This record gives sequence, C-alpha cells and structure tokens, in this order.
Amino acid sequence: THRASAESRHRFAQVATREALVRTRTKFISLMRAVVQRQGYRIRSGGAANLAVRLGELDLPEHLRDEVAQMLIVMATVNAQIKAADRPLEEIVKNDEVGQRLQTVPSVGPVTVVTFLATVDRVERFDNAGQVRAYLGLVPR
Repeated sequence: THRASAESRHRFAQVATREALVRTRTKFISLMRAVVQRQGYRIRSGGAANLAVRLGELDLPEHLRDEVAQMLIVMATVNAQIKAADRPLEEIVKNDEVGQRLQTVPSVGPVTVVTFLATVDRVERFDNAGQVRAYLGLVPR
C-alpha cells in the first residue's frame, strides 16, 4: 500500500483549499441570483469575474442593491483568496518539468497539473504507463 508523501499531501491540501473557495464563490453567485430573481430581475449569463458588472446593468431598487452590495464585498474577498491560492499552484508547475509539459495539453491548467502530480506522487513506483492509467481508473486493471 502506497502512503502519499508529505509533499503530495500538502499539494492535495492546497488544491482542496482552492476548491472550497471556488465552491463558496459559486454558492454566493447562486444566492445573489436567487435574491435578485425573487424580486423579478434576471442576471444575464456570464462568468464570476464580471458578475458585478452584470448586476450593475440591472435597475435594482435601493434595498436590493444594498443586499447585493454586501454579498459582492464577500465575493471580492473570496476572489482575492482564490487568486492567492492559485499562486503556489502556478509556482509548483513553473518549477516542475513534467508539470510544464502537462500544461501544453489544451484545457490543462495548474490546478489539474498539481492534482495529477499529487495523485501520482512518486512515478517510480509504477513499472509502466499502463499501471498509471489503471491506478487513475482510466483502464481496467
């Protein structure tokens, strides 16, 4: 049985922290949508980065603007924390040759790379690529 290295466990913790922050942001976005929708307004689709802009396009009554403003303050803090959580992941990839190669695959970014590196941990424990694929559940053993 393989016991993950301390480095691997640390990387998993970094990714888990970031994922928790992203889930928190998603919950706040859903909450804002629900609060606004309950009053008969609809926020047009788009990403988290421009949510404040999309909310600003709506002619919301003052009490609703105040409620949303409080949530946007929390979201700004969460967004800053997500960016802060991204930095060490980007640094790991920057200093890892395999990580840099993995990022050349379309749609593979630092979070995916660090998760992969943490999951595989010490690649020398596998005899061949087939064992890695089986370990990851990509093919039957």
